[in-house]
Amino acid sequence: MLYRFYYQNIQTKYISFFKKIVKLLFFFQLIVFFFFIFYENDIDIFIVIYIPIGICTQKKQRSCAMTQLLCL
Repeated sequence: MLYRFYYQNIQTKYISFFKKIVKLLFFFQLIVFFFFIFYENDIDIFIVIYIPIGICTQKKQRSCAMTQLLCL
């Protein structure tokens, strides 16, 4: 019982940490994207690809985070 509670606690901590990393990467890539739009004026270089990353826990199976990749 204690082992199961400890394992679930570690799992939720890792999932929240991963969600924070995904949000930070998303905002960083948006900043880079707007920088290239305003300073380079070449939007044709960028192909914006949305890749869904499903973070499914036991409590909330529909909680999924979206990340964005900018490909040159």
